[in-house]
Amino acid sequence: MTTSRDDASAPGAHTPVAAASGLVLVEKGLFRLSDPQAGPLRPAPDPTEDTPVTTGSGPDLALFLSALEDADVWAVLELWAGPAPEPEGPWEVRVSHVVEVTGPDVALVSGVSALGTECVLPVPAGAYTLEARCRGRAAAREAFHTWLAAEDDDADSEPPTGLEHWHLRLHTAGPGPHPEIGEPPTR
Repeated sequence: MTTSRDDASAPGAHTPVAAASGLVLVEKGLFRLSDPQAGPLRPAPDPTEDTPVTTGSGPDLALFLSALEDADVWAVLELWAGPAPEPEGPWEVRVSHVVEVTGPDVALVSGVSALGTECVLPVPAGAYTLEARCRGRAAAREAFHTWLAAEDDDADSEPPTGLEHWHLRLHTAGPGPHPEIGEPPTR
């Protein structure tokens, strides 16, 4: 797990307040952004190929549709004090939604059984913009099908992991800074 938070100084305009990254288990093509302390409210509808990210309120803030049925995807989850610069690279999926976080933390978990993850962040209660980007879907799908075809020859082989990359960012949805995150510094 990679988690960072620098409380000694205010976050820079080009750095997140907190970040975590790691592999997230996909089950039945899904993984989710969970707000574990939130009560059951409005679940996110099932995502589709046309709408690969859906949002709700309560424990399941967002559902993500992977290109894979059951595998691990690589994910980066970041909390920013305000809108963030565009991450590098081409992205196959780019969406933005507003979510309401109960806090005190959010996590990326598997889609069906909510199995744990390395991606857990402290996030104060409030409204946030969730920016979701993904790349490597086609390559992951191709590698997975190649592995399935070869599995008959090598029963001990493992499916490919981490080829599909998700980059998820949360930042305050309102016009001003979140009081517990702080205001992004001006330069």
